[in-house]
Amino acid sequence: MSINYIYNHEEVIYNGNDKNIIREKIIDGSKGLSFSITIKKDNELHEIYVKETDKDSYLFSEKINKNIINEKTLNYKDLLKLIENNKNLKFVSNYINNIKNTIKKSKRINTDAKTEKTTKSKIEKPKKSKNLQSGGDNDIYMKRYIHNHLN
Repeated sequence: MSINYIYNHEEVIYNGNDKNIIREKIIDGSKGLSFSITIKKDNELHEIYVKETDKDSYLFSEKINKNIINEKTLNYKDLLKLIENNKNLKFVSNYINNIKNTIKKSKRINTDAKTEKTTKSKIEKPKKSKNLQSGGDNDIYMKRYIHNHLN
């Protein structure tokens, strides 16, 4: 299981004695995309939760005060329409249209770089320098060194 992107945002607004909360969450990984928004305003709790169940199949659930008012399965095109029509899901629209594409591109670039590295990993034989060839000046020095230190 790998996670490509996590977004978590919570906003708390105090209005007199009331506390209004907006929670936004996105998780995108190997198990698919899921996101949720929770809005608590004036003692009313409104939740939207979407989870990718299969490739091009999403479970959409909407609750008000813990009572499910809308639950359906959507394909990707219908999900995009729903996101664009709901102003509270603007953070998801931003992710899908802007951030998700850059993550896929950077991942693709990294995998391309890995394949290039493996194809370029040929081992070249080192060339002998002229000084190390037998019969040269180094050969005479080596014979003297061996003679002086081993005898």
